[in-house]
Amino acid sequence: MHLKDFELAFEKRAASSGLEYRIRPPTQEAAIDAAEGFLRVEFPQQLRDFYSVCNGFLVPSPHIEILRIEALNFIRQDLLHFCTIEQCHSLCFDTSHLNEARQWCILDAETNFRVTYTMASFWSNKVWTWVDKKLPIWKA
Repeated sequence: MHLKDFELAFEKRAASSGLEYRIRPPTQEAAIDAAEGFLRVEFPQQLRDFYSVCNGFLVPSPHIEILRIEALNFIRQDLLHFCTIEQCHSLCFDTSHLNEARQWCILDAETNFRVTYTMASFWSNKVWTWVDKKLPIWKA
């Protein structure tokens, strides 16, 4: 799935199953740059691309929220919180290093379980594994 098809995937699910969702408007490049400066990190390109299409989203049920860029925060050293599932599972980028895909791995903050290697895999696959199948993507 291409990032340009992300909103269409939500629209199709809303039409077929009544899924409720809210996708926030795109983030301006200046806001992305400001977030990098505030957090003292350089976002991998996939993350910049995602936020340039939408400033996060919310699905109330089953609950998943990708935080607005202004709400990203470090919850531990090198763990940048960007997503909450069921109001209690925090998913984070491991900002300690770029992986072999030149991206930040996505981890469960509590267990350090690696959810996926890339943001593209997260929004194109893992989000739907949770939304469609309600499979807990934050654990093995």
